[in-house]
Amino acid sequence: MSTPGAPKHALMNVIRKVTPAGADALAAIPAQQRELHELRERLERAERDIRELRDTVATLNRDLDESRRLNLRAAELMDVAFTQLSR
Repeated sequence: MSTPGAPKHALMNVIRKVTPAGADALAAIPAQQRELHELRERLERAERDIRELRDTVATLNRDLDESRRLNLRAAELMDVAFTQLSR
């Protein structure tokens, strides 16, 4: 009775005899697939982080615009107050 991996093992032995580099490349595929999966996860995480950063920057820009508007209004009110005080 043969084991489930026996045909695959026999095939790899034949490939190794014909082209050792090809057999090594085939043996490296599972590790490359794991690395690719990890890279995709990291890319997805980086994309989420970038979206969050863009949202944060947009919020900060809106807050900065509001602060500028309020500072301008405060300066206008101070001008009015000083004008009234100087009379």
